[in-house]
Amino acid sequence: MDFGSKLTELLNASATSTALGVASRTGLLAALGPDPQSSAVLAARANITPRWADEILAVLVCGDVVVLSDPPVLQPTAHMAEELKYSLPAERKEALDGMGLYFEELPLLSQCAFSEVCDAAASGSGVASDRY
Repeated sequence: MDFGSKLTELLNASATSTALGVASRTGLLAALGPDPQSSAVLAARANITPRWADEILAVLVCGDVVVLSDPPVLQPTAHMAEELKYSLPAERKEALDGMGLYFEELPLLSQCAFSEVCDAAASGSGVASDRY
């Protein structure tokens, strides 16, 4: 694998990790199961808007976490997304059980001290442990 491909892989994994954190925090991850459901159904279960369910699910499909069922053969329309169905196979759901909180923590750990670490790198100072 060339270095550019490795960087792309890292960015994609980071996006998937972030989407898993959002899906966990919003309840979308808990709403997913082995039976394919539309994003509208999943959004209602998680009490989030369908638009955001679509966005999060798209990242999780691209990250090979969530499975996108074969859509019915239809003429393309503005409402095609309503026909898409998403599922989380049982073995994936089992692996993710209890892991969602870790995906929620990763962005928080980065956010809480990122600026301080950059400043410390420039100045040579340390970062207070309470920033973590």
